[in-house]
Amino acid sequence: GWIDIPTRDRIRRLVEFDGQLIIFCDRSIWSLEGSGWDDFAMRKRADVGLDAREAVAVTDRLIYFLSSDGVRVLAPNSSFPGLFETLLVSEPVESRLRAIPSLYRDLAAMGVDHLGRIHLSITRSGQTTNDAALVFDPNLEGALASGFNQRRNGWSYYTNFGFSSYFQLKRMGQVGATAYRDAGQLMGCDVTTGKVHYLLRSSADADLLTDDGSAIAW
Repeated sequence: GWIDIPTRDRIRRLVEFDGQLIIFCDRSIWSLEGSGWDDFAMRKRADVGLDAREAVAVTDRLIYFLSSDGVRVLAPNSSFPGLFETLLVSEPVESRLRAIPSLYRDLAAMGVDHLGRIHLSITRSGQTTNDAALVFDPNLEGALASGFNQRRNGWSYYTNFGFSSYFQLKRMGQVGATAYRDAGQLMGCDVTTGKVHYLLRSSADADLLTDDGSAIAW
């Protein structure tokens, strides 16, 4: 079968969420629910769209996504029968989001770390690839409060290390009788040099150190 969007908006991303299909378009969001092609309903759920296919992060009850006006939160399970509740939460970093070159805005990508923080990888002005990240912690008090708030809690980190991606080692590894204490180690991938670095906080908690001895402002 196929899906026709009545408004002819271009589909950017399909996300399964709690038994329904969330259809992110460039100017709207729809939901598809039912048990088969002869028994389903498609409803328009929001009048805002998705700017980048990979800029979506799904948590247990909320969906974060990058729209034309910033980072928004979609709440499919706490909404009225019509439109889903959606909240703009990126007021403190809106200037950085506006500064993303339009040609590279669709490179933006989101992810969720082990602490439930939302990471948004972006291309800075003057650059041609993602080289910076904005981090939003929705667990901080007031981070998800409704209403416009230029001093909204949650946007506590802005990272600009020259790394294209980060990952954290999950468990301790072992080769033969030798155990490597690598559980929880934060790693960064540098596309410029082709290296993977161990990232450690300095003793003064002021810098982020790499394993080659270089310090990067935190």
